[in-house]
Amino acid sequence: MAEHIDDGPDGAVLTYTTGHGVVRTLRARWIHDSRPPAAAPAARSALLQHFRGWFVHCERPSFDARTVELMDFRTAQPERGLSFGYVLPTSGHAALVEYTEFSRSPLTAAAYEDALRDYAGRVLGLGAFRVLGTEQGAIPMSGS
Repeated sequence: MAEHIDDGPDGAVLTYTTGHGVVRTLRARWIHDSRPPAAAPAARSALLQHFRGWFVHCERPSFDARTVELMDFRTAQPERGLSFGYVLPTSGHAALVEYTEFSRSPLTAAAYEDALRDYAGRVLGLGAFRVLGTEQGAIPMSGS
């Protein structure tokens, strides 16, 4: 996790903590700090684009590895906000299946799992599959 970035005459220094709790530094000519500000500027609204995805392997061929499904709005829409799914296939049997939502706060783990089950089953009709891994994140969005 990035802790802080210091600018200097010969470049920048990033201080970060590894997943094992070890503090390290990285020196580079340029470092782009994409962390959101601690507080939104006055008179601005803030939303999150938050998501969870499953890396799935299906028993039967379920995907065209040459075709990506982006912004599939057949997901169940939240009461407030907007959601969509997408599918990034790696073979006829395997893909990253993602549920994405725009709202003020992320969902609980159980809510993401419910949304992914609905998308994979009701919308995509995947049938039997195994979840090989997951990914999850949130990207801050803001506007004036």
